[in-house]
Amino acid sequence: MLTANAETLCGITANGYLGPAEVCEIRDGAYYLSIPGTIERLAVAGTLAIPGRSDIRVGSRVLVAAQHLDDVYIIGVLELSADASHDSTQHNINLQPNDKVRVFSENRDLLFEHDSSLGVTRIHVPVGDLEFIANHGNIRFESAGVIQLYGADAVQVRSKNAIRLGVEDQTGLARSEYVLGSRDQRIETPQLRVRTASLQAQASETRFTSQTLRGRFGSVRIVAQTIESVADTLIRKAKNSFARVTGLWQVKSEQISCESRSSMHLKSKNAYIKSEDDMKIDGQQIHLG
Repeated sequence: MLTANAETLCGITANGYLGPAEVCEIRDGAYYLSIPGTIERLAVAGTLAIPGRSDIRVGSRVLVAAQHLDDVYIIGVLELSADASHDSTQHNINLQPNDKVRVFSENRDLLFEHDSSLGVTRIHVPVGDLEFIANHGNIRFESAGVIQLYGADAVQVRSKNAIRLGVEDQTGLARSEYVLGSRDQRIETPQLRVRTASLQAQASETRFTSQTLRGRFGSVRIVAQTIESVADTLIRKAKNSFARVTGLWQVKSEQISCESRSSMHLKSKNAYIKSEDDMKIDGQQIHLG
């Protein structure tokens, strides 16, 4: 504690002191002031008496009121230092490993908290909405781990242009990408798997392009007005094959070969067999009539 009397300190007289001072040091919450007129400009400890003021830095000129050296109060700010004037809202907090920081609203609602022991930082919104708005820039969320979005009601993602979802490889190139545009959707991926209990699709036109198409179904039923297939080679294998045609069944071919290991049965109300050249019927026995 500094001690002096009115004869050694011409700055603080027997009638007290009210005037300017300069902040020369801030330590442990105390402001050490240099009061003009004190011998060797002694640093006098002062108490900040301005509620909510936290922008006073070393080099600032303040207005102090004092009765003696042990009773000095900062009651006003005359001039902020250059550092304080450029950043009047900066607060530096040195946290220890188990420290916690919490910020409350004027209604004592928790707005922000940081737990050093758990390594968790949370932003709380007790009432109302939380909005991130960048009128002339981008918003980026980046994490070394997982980014999770959860909505108790729904999660909505909307865009005026397109929505892109992509997965990059180790080199930063997109390996899989899903693009939802205003008029079309595009999926690019090395392999696509879909598993669902029920799948329904409706389209005015459907197109598939593939070198190989494989499928395994328990039952297949197709109802169509016209089915047209074009192939170089058509192979069908079945244990039993049934075809029911109410109209015309017509086959046109350069050659037709039918082979049955057991028997062949043809039945018709009227049957016509016509050959332009030879017609041969070969068998051990031929029954006519």
